[in-house]
This record gives sequence, C-alpha cells and structure tokens, in this order.
Amino acid sequence: MENKTLGLLVFGILALIVLTSFASAVVTLTLTDSPDTLTKFVSSTNFTITASPNVNFLTTFPQTLIIKDANNNEVSLQITNTSVLTGVSSATFSVTVNSVSANFNLGKYSNTLTINTENVSDPLDTKTIDVPISFENTPNEFTNPNGNLKIDSVDLSVEKGFGSDNEWYPLDEITVKIDVSNNGDEKVKSIEVQWGLYDTENGKWITSKGKEDSFSLSSGNDKIITVNFKLDKLSRIDTENTGNYKFYAWATGKDEAVNGVEISDYNSEDITLNVESDFVVLDNIQIPESASCNEQIQIIADIWNIGSDSQDNVYVIISSQELNLNQEIPIGDIDSFEDGKLDARITIPKDAEEKYSTLKFSVYNEDDEVYQNSNDDESVFSFPIQIKGCLIASPVSVSANLESGGKAGEEMVVKATIVNNGNTLATYNLQAKGYENWASLKSTNPQSVILGAGESKEVSLIFNVDEGVSGENTFSLDVLSDGKLVTEQPVSVTIEGSSGLPFSGILGNVLGGGNNLLWGIGALNVILVIIIIFMALRVAKK
Repeated sequence: MENKTLGLLVFGILALIVLTSFASAVVTLTLTDSPDTLTKFVSSTNFTITASPNVNFLTTFPQTLIIKDANNNEVSLQITNTSVLTGVSSATFSVTVNSVSANFNLGKYSNTLTINTENVSDPLDTKTIDVPISFENTPNEFTNPNGNLKIDSVDLSVEKGFGSDNEWYPLDEITVKIDVSNNGDEKVKSIEVQWGLYDTENGKWITSKGKEDSFSLSSGNDKIITVNFKLDKLSRIDTENTGNYKFYAWATGKDEAVNGVEISDYNSEDITLNVESDFVVLDNIQIPESASCNEQIQIIADIWNIGSDSQDNVYVIISSQELNLNQEIPIGDIDSFEDGKLDARITIPKDAEEKYSTLKFSVYNEDDEVYQNSNDDESVFSFPIQIKGCLIASPVSVSANLESGGKAGEEMVVKATIVNNGNTLATYNLQAKGYENWASLKSTNPQSVILGAGESKEVSLIFNVDEGVSGENTFSLDVLSDGKLVTEQPVSVTIEGSSGLPFSGILGNVLGGGNNLLWGIGALNVILVIIIIFMALRVAKK
C-alpha cells in the first residue's frame, strides 16, 4: 500500500513538472522594431518581431499589402522576409513601396499586416501579431527631402471667429507663423514657401495654396513667414467631415552646399473643422465709425448659416444700453452654407451722450433663442460707434442786458438772469471773464443762487469802465455748478467815449433822444441860422 501511494505521489510530481513546462512554453510575440512611415521619398523600411520560445512563422512571404485612401486610391506595398523563419527567436522583414496612385490623397493612411506563428515544441500553441504599416502622401511640390532646408514649426492661431488653435469654424480668420531655417553650412537661395488647408478624406484643398515671395537664408539663419487667410470657401467644406483635415506648409530652395540642387521640406498640423447642426453667424459687418444725435445710420452685414441644417425665421436684434436701443430685424429662412442679408437703419437718440457706445448684434432662431455652438459660444457680436456732434440742451441758461451806464470812465450795471432748465434743485455761481482790457469788475450780487426746477433769479454785475474806451466791447458770463462749467453766454455792450469831435456831445444827445432832444434841435437851428447869414453876406459882396 505504501509503495502504491509513493508511486502516485511521484506520478503527480512528474505531471506537475510536465504541465509547468507546457505553461511556460506559451508563445509571446513582440514588435521590437516598428516600421517607419513610408512616403514617396522614404520607399522602404524594416521591422523586427521577437518570439519566446522559438517559433516557426506560418505566414508565407512575400506578401502584398494595399493601403487605400478615402476615395479608394491605392498604394501597393511588398513585404519580404530578410531572415530564416523556422525555429527562430526573431525575424526581420522589409517593406517596399511598389506603386502609388497618381490621385492618392494627401495625408497619412494605414493598414495592418497579420503574421501567424507556431511554437516549435508544440504546433498547437499558435500566436498572431498585427503590424501597422503607414504611408503618408505629401504635396507634389515637395520634391527632395534630403537637404539642409527645414520647416521647424507651424504655429496656428484664430484671430477672429469662434475657433482656437487647431480647432476651426467656417469663416474663421487664421494666422499661421511658419518657421523656415537653414541648418547647413552654406547659403540656401530661391526659397519659396507654400501652404494650404487640405481635406484628407475627400482629397481636395479647402483653401487656395498660398505662396510667399522667394528669399535666401545664410547658414544657421531662419525666417518666420506670417500667413493670414479666411475660411470663406464654404462650398469646398464637407458638412459631414470634421476631423480629417491637415494644414500643410512646405518650402523649396537651392542649396549651395550641393551645387544648387533643389531641396525641400514640409510640416503639417492636424485640423478639426467644426460644423454644427444649427449655427448662424454675422460676417462682413459694415457700420459707421461715428454718428450724431438724431442721425439715422445704415448697417449692412452678411448672415451665414454655417451649420449643416437649414434654418427658418432667423432674426437679429440690434441693441445698445447706452443708446437705449432694442430693434428687431427679420431675416427669414437660410439654407445650410448659404447666406442672408442684414440691411438695417437705426436712429441715434437726440439726447445721446457724446462718447463711444457699443452696438450689440444678437442672432436668434425661430424659438427666440440666441444661436450657440457646442463650445457654448453665442452668436453675439459687438462693435463700437463714436457719438459726436450732438447739440445737448443745457440744464441752465443765462441772459444779460445793460441796466445803466455804458460811458467811458463811468460805472456800468449789467443785469443777468439765470434760469434752471433742469428737474432738480441746484446751486449756481455766476462769473464774468474777458472784460479785463476795457473795464474792472466792482461787484457781483448775489454771487450764488439756489434754484428749483424751472426757477429763475437776477444777478447784478457792476463794472468800472476804463477811460478812453469806446465802441463795442465784449465779455463772457460763465455759470458753474459744483465747481464745473455748465454753460456760458457771450455779452456785447457799446461804450460811449468821453471826448470826440466838436459838437459830438450835442450830436450824441440828438441821437440819444430823451429829454435832451429839444436842446439838440435848438442848437442845430442856431447853427443853421449862422450858416445862412454867412452865405447871404457872401452873395451881397458879389
């Protein structure tokens, strides 16, 4: 019995050892050297697979792998083995480009090569590994990548619109900075830089390919090219395609280091082009820079439906808190990627304040909601307008008349009347200025007045008129409230001189009228009688 038990124990131990050996023999495959991305210029690459334990490769070579773009244009690749495929712990393979369709889209496309193996010690132990292989097609103008000309970076930013960095919306205005450098020891001449936004799914340029004037770069130098463009070619945008875009920038030049052979380089950035289902925005807004009170101004703009769905009963509200405006402008129905027209006339209030004000344009849908995109950006646009040249009614007015005097060397009294045209109680001070060349101010009584709404009061100003003054003279009356000038009123007075031609006093009395009129007439009669007698004596002598 003991021998039987011992035998079973030994058998169990041996079985455990055998099972353990089988468990440790399960095949593992690793892609230790991945294939590089192939291009028209990098036409071959290698990759290596390691195995543990040793395996036999069951997949036969050469193999043909086809990579297709979105339009089913093809790149044909051939994969061959460069080492033994039986009883090995590793194997190396080569990938070569056989052919590229002339219409193959720009961009990077991939396919997967599946390789089968078996355990040398156990044919039932099989393992597969997937090897991704990529091909990237570049712009046709990118011809020779082997050189010292490099595009180090492409920096993207949205200057105007709803996008940011690499995420754009239709009608966005984009700025791109392309850094071009010469990494060689000799000058690179005739450098030309081109760029454009490309739809990799549909194989077409969304923007026209731009081009910079040629320039040269000395050894170790670089130049930043600034590009500005607008995504306004809406008919080229596929509303169903959002993420399959690339911005390309490429440069070509002649390198003196290789006897003027043309070299080139390129760089690219992946772009997401957002097309919302419901989004309507304003574009090309034309608004005057300035306007006057009570002036009617015209505002013109394009209203674009940059969403994928048609929109009904679109309208715009033009508002301004400073100008007390809130005007609704109906637009109507707009199909996807079509535009409507805003042609509005608004009147600036006659009592508007002279300053910069803001006009806000809000685009609404038929549910009376402002359009909003998936980033919670509202279709609201604000523009400044300068209000100037307004005739604003003063809250106070002042008038003046000559009460007495008005002769050189004598005292003159001017009576001013201040009227509060506002609707609140206010304190006013009256000041005279501009009289210093012909008079001096003796007193102002009272110096300040308190007036309720619509009330008026008189203020007397006494001047001492200088000697030798005559004719029309002017001064100004300033009304101040809380130390600030509220209004001013120019005043003109005629000063009678203290001396003049013979009989000037008499003539003055005659022209002046009043009680001196009879004395003037009598004096004139005396003079006339003397003249008549003088003329009669002369006639008698003859």
